[in-house]
Amino acid sequence: MKKSIHEQQKSVSTHTIGVRLYSFAFVLFIITFCMSRFILIQEVVAARISPRAVLSDLVMAVLIALLAVLFYKIHLIVSVIFLFLLAAFHVASMEMTTSLNTFINISDLRYATDGYFMKSSLSNLTFPWYTVFLLLNVILYLITLYRTEKSRHIRTACVVVIILPLIIALHFLTPKDGEWHSSNLLWLSITRSIARPAHFSEYSAASEISTDVLEQLEAPVKTETEPYFHKAPNSIRNVLVVVIDGIPGVYVRQVQEYTGVKYPVEMQNLSRIAENTLIVPNFVAHNRQTMRGLYSIITGDYCKLTITTPKIYEYLHIPRELRLPCLPDVLAKAGYTTAYLQAADLAFMSKDRFMSASGFQQVMGKEYFQYQYVPFGWGPDDKAFFEQAGDFIIDMNKKSKPWFITLLNVGTHHPYAVPEELYREFPTRKAAAVAYLDEALNDFVERLREKGVLDETLLIITSDESHGVSGQPYGNYWGLFIAHSPESFTVIFISCGSTTTV
Repeated sequence: MKKSIHEQQKSVSTHTIGVRLYSFAFVLFIITFCMSRFILIQEVVAARISPRAVLSDLVMAVLIALLAVLFYKIHLIVSVIFLFLLAAFHVASMEMTTSLNTFINISDLRYATDGYFMKSSLSNLTFPWYTVFLLLNVILYLITLYRTEKSRHIRTACVVVIILPLIIALHFLTPKDGEWHSSNLLWLSITRSIARPAHFSEYSAASEISTDVLEQLEAPVKTETEPYFHKAPNSIRNVLVVVIDGIPGVYVRQVQEYTGVKYPVEMQNLSRIAENTLIVPNFVAHNRQTMRGLYSIITGDYCKLTITTPKIYEYLHIPRELRLPCLPDVLAKAGYTTAYLQAADLAFMSKDRFMSASGFQQVMGKEYFQYQYVPFGWGPDDKAFFEQAGDFIIDMNKKSKPWFITLLNVGTHHPYAVPEELYREFPTRKAAAVAYLDEALNDFVERLREKGVLDETLLIITSDESHGVSGQPYGNYWGLFIAHSPESFTVIFISCGSTTTV
């Protein structure tokens, strides 16, 4: 009898320790999960902490922990797979928010099967220590769950009863049209990914536009008495289009001054280059993917506004004789030599096939470049890219006129190519990468100016997508457009269908 009582006491003691360990792991998991917002807020410019969002993070963390218990009832392996996949998706969402100020879409996971994309994206994680800490917490939680569940201490019915109100709470904590800074990242990613995108016939854009803006759009377009660019009759200009990855217009001082939006990030050299240019302060980048933005730039056609098969692939399947002509094709037929250079691998997203099909006679990617200063999975850093692209342009200018060349950098693409010594001077890796680009772009433009290339070249600096601008309703699509002509003129802003000379 004494032995039986002793065994019972030992069993109770073991259960108590197991429950305490599980409770500790449970609380630690929730704290670790909620820490992500406070860590992320340090990486995103002008982002703010929202109490509502913090509460939604807490609810989501509890929901995940309880769902792991429910999946454990099926099998331990199911719970393991669930937690590790969700942890990876959570970190991926944080990286996406850091790079583009938005949440990840589940459809983007198809790129996880692409070795080049994965290698390049993982070459320098923004949150390596948090990622390791989160994975260790997942392992600890699974171990304590296993030890506690062996005694059948956690009841399935109790778990289900708690889960349902948590899901309802998450729904009400997520504002209509909410963004990551006001809602839980995972919840937004999942709900927005499975939601049926609205068709244009079901959506009235006019209902969302103020009366003042509508009056501006309907007003007659004001034009200058003299053309923007004064050039000699019958003269033909070279055309150089520099597409810089992810850069929004608000990074330019003149755009900040014109719009009244004060922003912590400013590209001082690009602002100096823009002093005598044409600027579109509210230039729209139609989507959040490079190949969709490039499609619009090259074709003049809208890209798809929903995350379905990009038009770039549809274009390739249209018979050649039925394809609408693209800008490089039109210029090639007008006697221009056309070339496209990008820092990344051309095969990714089939840009090699599309650029050739659109009319570029020379198409060169990562393999063309001989050196880089910063080890980077996506391709040569911006300093190396613009130096070697400058060599190509100067050589082209000696051999052939006129020419049309389009460039695309990759250094300001996540996870950002920047020297470590420069990174230590800035609060975030993204900010350092923007400064590194600003310097490289300045050297590039000055070199072309010294060589006389810009004396006969229309230079257009634009962006394929936007890093996003916190605090602006449509800041995620705020792009960049600057046009610099050999002819001098005062700064001209074009906005809302009218023009203003400054």
